[in-house]
Amino acid sequence: MEVVAKRVLLVCGVLIVFGAAAQLQPKIRMHWWPESWVEQALPSSVGAYQMSIRDPQDPAVSYKATKFDYDALKPFGIVDRVFSDGKDEYDTSVVVGNNKDCFHDPSFCLTGQYYDISNQHVVDVATKTRGTVPISVMSVRNDQGGGLVAYTYLGPHGFRPTQDALSTDWFWAEITLHQPQMGAFYRFMSVSANTDEKSLLSFASDYLDASKVTSDGRL
Repeated sequence: MEVVAKRVLLVCGVLIVFGAAAQLQPKIRMHWWPESWVEQALPSSVGAYQMSIRDPQDPAVSYKATKFDYDALKPFGIVDRVFSDGKDEYDTSVVVGNNKDCFHDPSFCLTGQYYDISNQHVVDVATKTRGTVPISVMSVRNDQGGGLVAYTYLGPHGFRPTQDALSTDWFWAEITLHQPQMGAFYRFMSVSANTDEKSLLSFASDYLDASKVTSDGRL
């Protein structure tokens, strides 16, 4: 017990030192990217898939997020686009910001929209340019039908499959005196009734490769 207590005190001491040093550091004025940049930085086509719906008020997106979403998350921008290749269709949403609180857990939102959620799990997805990306997948269903949802977060040190993992990544980045400049949340939802998990994750992989190109490696 004495050894454990000493280790706990040592860890606490290290955290206090880092915290105090962080408070003494001069405040960094971080760049704020406008939503127009976020729209341009994300792909409007992914392989054979093209945007199939455009909002009349903002043709850069398929539909606009709600005022509640913007007020709650305070992001740089939210880009919602629907992609189709004439057979399959995917609904995508990307949130970009400079604070971990900009990024939510979609299971809470979907439950609030009366979706039943099942079969939640994490899959390691291979990409061509980003290595292996851990992506959370879940089945959702409501009175109008069901489908699949996949999502992942881009944190200070790479991709994380859950909000908790992102928060831990962000915390350690801040405590080592590095203020993260940007992060992102990516959500992919099947629209076609016959879309399976393999097809959804294949599209997600291609999208992440495309976004690396269109954003010059930032997203």
